[in-house]
Amino acid sequence: MLLKDIRKRALKEDNDIFSYPFRYISTIITSILIKTNITPTQVTVIHLFLGIISALLFLMGRYQYTVLASFLLISSFILDCVDGEIARYKNIKSKFGAWLDH
Repeated sequence: MLLKDIRKRALKEDNDIFSYPFRYISTIITSILIKTNITPTQVTVIHLFLGIISALLFLMGRYQYTVLASFLLISSFILDCVDGEIARYKNIKSKFGAWLDH
C-alpha cells in the first residue's frame, strides 16, 4: 500500500498548517500499524499514558527530565493523530473511542 493512498484516505481536510510536520510522521506510523490488529482505542490509551508520563516529568523540573518530557509530549501528539487516521482508514467508529479521544 502506498503512503500517498494512506494519506489520501486517512487525513482530514481541516488540518491546520501547524499539524503538517506531525501528520507527515503520523501517516508513516499509520502505514505500519494498519497492517496489524491494533485498534484506534489502543493507540489512544498509549498516547494518554505518554502524556501523563510527560506531565509528571515536566513537574520534576530538571533539565534532563524536561527534554525527555518534551519528546514524550510530541510522541503523544503524533499518536493522537495516528489513532484518528487508523479509525478513518479502517472505518472504525465507537462512542467510547470518540469520548476517550477527547
